[in-house]
Amino acid sequence: MYGYAARFAEVAVDARLGLVRRRIGVYDAGRIISLKLADSQAIGGMVGGIGVAPAIANAVFHATGRRLRDLPITAEALL
Repeated sequence: MYGYAARFAEVAVDARLGLVRRRIGVYDAGRIISLKLADSQAIGGMVGGIGVAPAIANAVFHATGRRLRDLPITAEALL
């Protein structure tokens, strides 16, 4: 009846290509009746639960040492 999840934001920065974003989610959902619905719920939970812009901006800060406060976060903003 209940599901549990852990969500993480990991960012790698390539100086030539720019920013590569990566999100990781781990779920314990019990018995899944509809695979399509479970997949959609997992993606929606990750998007909503990670607080995608603040988490990514903070990960970029830790990776580059540069605090970006404007969206979208682009490779040009890091240069």
